[in-house]
Amino acid sequence: MPRTERLDALILGGGMAGITAALTLQGFGLKTLILEEAGNPGGQLPEIHAPITDHPFAFGSDGARFAAFLLESARRAGLSILVGSTVTRVSARTRSVARGRERFHARTLLIATGLRRRSLGVPGERELLGRGVSLSANRDRTIYAGKPVVV
Repeated sequence: MPRTERLDALILGGGMAGITAALTLQGFGLKTLILEEAGNPGGQLPEIHAPITDHPFAFGSDGARFAAFLLESARRAGLSILVGSTVTRVSARTRSVARGRERFHARTLLIATGLRRRSLGVPGERELLGRGVSLSANRDRTIYAGKPVVV
């Protein structure tokens, strides 16, 4: 039999924005669930290798350590996160989401699916990745500091 669950808040995306929103909503006593497509929550945080200097709770740590901190906070708060959740249908009108035979309905639907890195598709871009072409200005900032760059 298909599973149907009614929630106060349903968040699509288990990155920093999704987890932070869920912790805040749950702090207000709202029944909240995160659906994360990847096998692990944390979004792109594990891709940040340089020290984080612009967030008070992460200052000095890298993205993987900050992701671990967020996930531990979520665990302590009893936050529900379903990983490996490929959503097959979203209805903003009914605030419902389908994941296979499961259906989730919520008073509030928050979409925090993040971003994905995109290439320009110009000749030589793939061959020069890591040798002048970068997908992370934050990670590679020391390599390119003081040099002319195009972003």
